[in-house]
Amino acid sequence: MVWWVHKYKQNHCKFGVYFGLDVTVDRIVQTINIMFDCHNNFYDTYDIQALLTTGVNIFNIDRTVHDGYFYEKVKGIIKNTNEICECYPSSYYRPIGLSVTMSVLEPVDIDNEVDILILKNVMKKEQFLEFRKQNKNSASMPILLMLAKFNVEDTNELIKISDGIILDMITINFIDEVCDNVTEQCKKAGKPVIYLMPKLAEEYYEPYAADRQILTTATQLVDKGVDGVMLVDSNELTKPPTEIVLSLVKGIWIAENDVQVDEVYYKQSFEMDIPVLPPLSTAMAASLGALKVGAKAIIIMTVSGKSARMMSFAAPPCTVLAITTRKETARRLHLYRKVVPLFYDKGRAQNWHQEWRNRVDFGTDFGLKTGLFCTGAKLVVLAPSEESTGYCDGFQIVAVPFICNE
Repeated sequence: MVWWVHKYKQNHCKFGVYFGLDVTVDRIVQTINIMFDCHNNFYDTYDIQALLTTGVNIFNIDRTVHDGYFYEKVKGIIKNTNEICECYPSSYYRPIGLSVTMSVLEPVDIDNEVDILILKNVMKKEQFLEFRKQNKNSASMPILLMLAKFNVEDTNELIKISDGIILDMITINFIDEVCDNVTEQCKKAGKPVIYLMPKLAEEYYEPYAADRQILTTATQLVDKGVDGVMLVDSNELTKPPTEIVLSLVKGIWIAENDVQVDEVYYKQSFEMDIPVLPPLSTAMAASLGALKVGAKAIIIMTVSGKSARMMSFAAPPCTVLAITTRKETARRLHLYRKVVPLFYDKGRAQNWHQEWRNRVDFGTDFGLKTGLFCTGAKLVVLAPSEESTGYCDGFQIVAVPFICNE
């Protein structure tokens, strides 16, 4: 997901003031999520801000390469990004994900500010279960496994017990059979799959490189239906690689415009094993409803993020606005394709039905301000029927009014 904020354009005549500045409100462009593996130690807060506004959602620090001092430095820079004084600040909280990569053979201590954990060198299911048992502080965060070697039986078992897979494209040598098999198993299990492309940023700045190579890569990512891509920084670069991020975002956006969303939905629904759990069946029904009415967005209410994760794997034909009251949940939702996390910090209503309306109004207002849809657009709202319900058990199709209540 790409979120451009703090943008303004020149206005030659505004209220009688010539050559003034006309503020452009927050804009959202929905694409595959982009992770950035930090390696350079000279980046400052404004460099991180530049990467954020071009499309990076999650920043990763590899503790198998860098020490604790580098981790604390980069974490502090990312934390200070939200505190930059801006002439035109964003109206919404933008969640910035922080992930840490470590080896299962040499684990390191992590604090509560880490949102996502990436494990290397996991070959057997027993290794992962033992790590979970010994590291109680990581019980609440998603753990993704970075596959270095490929074995069908072991990989399928690891996909089932983990929270997602990262495929190192250099290690597996871009073998389509491996990519397709892992992606298919992740989709069946409802787990995100992210492609690690360590040479993409470095090769982009070579003299022979061209944007058409990025377009080819973006098309492959969209065709395989991956949830994200991880770019690796290079020590040879003297500035943030914002150009490669922008080129990749544009390429993915072009490729996604050619996707037949109805074919994607029916293919996934026909291949789904039955019986289906009620939360997933509700998500699939909501996707079908959005497809039939031409909805511009799906608004879903979630606390832990599990409902939004299921919605992401239900082949939604449009953007999913996941409204949550937890900041940590909003940051972790960047793992899932087509999900835009929204942090809701308004006061609590007296009853659930009024709270439901307030959150729908919040998501609708966000979509109108960011240009996701206009007045008169159809929306699908997925939420629990009662506050005590543990999952989203129903959905409604609503239309954005031409005149909203103040």
